Amino acid sequence: MEKFAIGFVMGSVIGALLVANNQKMRALVKKAQDEAQEKIDAFMEEKIQTMEKCTQKASVQAEETVNAAVEQGKLKKRK
Repeated sequence: MEKFAIGFVMGSVIGALLVANNQKMRALVKKAQDEAQEKIDAFMEEKIQTMEKCTQKASVQAEETVNAAVEQGKLKKRK
């Protein structure tokens, strides 16, 4: 009976340590995933903004080119 009680107590202690360790590990993994997701989101947002700026710049350049061609008489202006 004593061996059973000692085994039960030791098993409980070891089980509690494993569960606590797993909770810490899960918390670390979750934290690392959240940080990685934030970095990816920031990177993607930066890329999107860069692409929007390039698109706006290209649009302005195209409009200026068309206007210059219209002024030179190479193109007719649409109504």
